[in-house]
Amino acid sequence: MMTTLENLQDGNLSSSVFDSPCPSVASDKQDVVIVVDEDESDIEIDEESTIHINEKYQQCAAKYLINKLDLHAEIIIVKPNLPVRVCRTAIPYTNLRDVQIITIDNPQTSKPEHVTKRQIYMNEPCSSTTIPIRSRVFHRATSLLGFVLELPCITTNNNRYLVLYDDFTACYHSYGELHLCLCQDFRRHLLNIDYKDLRDYYQQAFKNLNKSMQITYSLDSIIRVKKFGAQYHNVRVIEVDYSLLKTCFFERKSKKEIWIYCNSSIIERTQPIIELPIVTVSENPPTPTDETIEPCADLPRLRKRQNDDNNNNSNKKDRKKLRDRSNTKQPILSSNDDLSSATRHNIVTAYYTNVLFPKFRVLNTLPSTVHKCGRRCVISAEETFCPSKIRTNPFLLPFDCRWSIVDSKPRGYRTPCCRTLYSLDDIEQYLYRTQSKLSIKYFVDGVLTRFKPPIDDYEKKSILLEDLSNGQENVQVSVYNDIDNNKPDKFVYITKIRPIDNRIAAAYNDTNMTSCCDCTDNCNDRMKCACFRKTLSQAQVNHDSLVMEKEKNRYTQSYMLKTTGYQRKRLLNPISSGIYECNSKCACHREHCSNRLAQQGLFVHLQLFKDKSKGWGLRTLHDLPRGTFICQYIGELLTSDQGHERAQTMDDKYQTSLDLVRQVRYEISDEDMDADDDDDEPYVVDGSLYSNLGKYFNHSCDPNMFIQNIFIESHDLHFPNLALFTRTHVKAGQELTWHYNCELLPDREVKCFCGSKNCRGRLL
Repeated sequence: MMTTLENLQDGNLSSSVFDSPCPSVASDKQDVVIVVDEDESDIEIDEESTIHINEKYQQCAAKYLINKLDLHAEIIIVKPNLPVRVCRTAIPYTNLRDVQIITIDNPQTSKPEHVTKRQIYMNEPCSSTTIPIRSRVFHRATSLLGFVLELPCITTNNNRYLVLYDDFTACYHSYGELHLCLCQDFRRHLLNIDYKDLRDYYQQAFKNLNKSMQITYSLDSIIRVKKFGAQYHNVRVIEVDYSLLKTCFFERKSKKEIWIYCNSSIIERTQPIIELPIVTVSENPPTPTDETIEPCADLPRLRKRQNDDNNNNSNKKDRKKLRDRSNTKQPILSSNDDLSSATRHNIVTAYYTNVLFPKFRVLNTLPSTVHKCGRRCVISAEETFCPSKIRTNPFLLPFDCRWSIVDSKPRGYRTPCCRTLYSLDDIEQYLYRTQSKLSIKYFVDGVLTRFKPPIDDYEKKSILLEDLSNGQENVQVSVYNDIDNNKPDKFVYITKIRPIDNRIAAAYNDTNMTSCCDCTDNCNDRMKCACFRKTLSQAQVNHDSLVMEKEKNRYTQSYMLKTTGYQRKRLLNPISSGIYECNSKCACHREHCSNRLAQQGLFVHLQLFKDKSKGWGLRTLHDLPRGTFICQYIGELLTSDQGHERAQTMDDKYQTSLDLVRQVRYEISDEDMDADDDDDEPYVVDGSLYSNLGKYFNHSCDPNMFIQNIFIESHDLHFPNLALFTRTHVKAGQELTWHYNCELLPDREVKCFCGSKNCRGRLL
């Protein structure tokens, strides 16, 4: 077999193949598995969608590195999610530049097989000729595909090739370790990338190829890297090798270590680089000074969460929605991850520095002993704790049970038995092992949530009621009015849906369609939990956008289950087909199960207040992390016709549609489907006469909450529970709002007073 490499002039671009992203072939075990295009023909190039690479490089590229293949030449076939094969060509090829499909002998079928040139690599490693930059290569030892970014140089990389791989890692290789791809059309194969993040990753790397880059990271620096999905993670730099950084995901249970390129786009550039040693807890910590308790001092030590401020500057488009404040479609919302310097300085409060910090300093001096954690680790600390009556900020509850915060980098929680835990996953496992009364929802891992008691500096004379719920909720909901002397309209406070008649009650309480799980581990293993699996399967059946994106990128089933639905009892993104919580049929624990949240009721402190233009509204009295459950929308359950009939005699402003049955498909048998064909009457929840505090949440064109369908005791699509979650971080004192999704009607107009920059001016 003979192969010929054409020479390249200095500074010229070599083009190379790019199949759709494939971080591994058969042997890789990463969470993310990217789809590789299996089409047997080259893809038509759309010039308008082509990623713009320097034109002079395109004209000078060495497009044909390999000119010919002999008969029975050995080649490597690399196809997505299949084992690597070594095969032989069935016919000779004297001019490969005009050939796109290669015919090979398949030893398994004894028949010729046609393989696209993009999936074929030379069996002999390229050891005698320099491989140009941007060449597509295959590393056989790791079964990884990538591109050459740097040529061997004695001063910059110790005479090694630098290769960027499709799993976002990078590695140096010596001569003779890389196998060249037959196809060398860089532009065309770059267009075949379906995974945008990977496409941007390569685009950015080659865009900055000729720029002078200098590593500014030192050992034990903490940086943030996007990995294991779309989230950034804190990592520690544990080794530096010229342009490469060896990083450790120290917050993850696996403590995974990977090599990445120092100028990689997966490194977050918005935060300053922190140089620090590995910190251990001292038994005699120094007395705190002004320097040690500087408000912004501990901010880079914690994981940064996304922050969507109500006062953002993004432009949004008006959208028409279903009438009766439909709960099934979410409006287009903007987000802003930038934090002002004022916000950063307010994160550490006076309460934290003056009350909590001295307490933590004492607890953190207690020695830690080697032991196996169990119930005895927390039983004395939780002796007086009662989760059914919450009198303070719920995120302060762990500190009442002898938990503390370790002032290290990153900051962590210290348990009553003096163990330090740095991630919410580890904390959740600890709560399970010790059978703690605390819930993971009381713990936060973001830098935005401030630790301080609920706001209580309002004028006492303006407090009309101490508790709107009359003791029916886990927390008190005060009523405040400094505008006038009016009280809220009278209604009966309830905490569960109230069917208006026996026929609706019989349908609502029918649990024949309700499935359940038999978990005994608090549903921590989602692969075994039928309820978690149902949430994911229904999202797949109904093509939920986020789930479809994960499927497109070939995420594993385990990863999709882990990132769909509740994550440590927070919901970061809505699921259009609904969430299926565990129910009374399930074997899991009613309090500690990780898939029970909305059914456990209100646990955050809210206040009903009077606004001059909008009337009554609800605001939070302490900071709320993104994804926090607020409450359900409770009221009377009636049919849509009954709702319209009632609207003739009273205002329908508290009616909310349950129209999920018209928009969501359900996996049921043909018999059940036929039986349900006649029962397609839509229902509404009316909070006029019977309700909870959910009726008072105002509309906003730029809301800080979203509404989510939850199925608990009934899995009938007619009867979802309506639950409200924060879609951004919400500061203490801010009003809580959601988007009513009302359709703009020509014969009726209700003005909107939300005051957001993208306000459309009308509710109806």
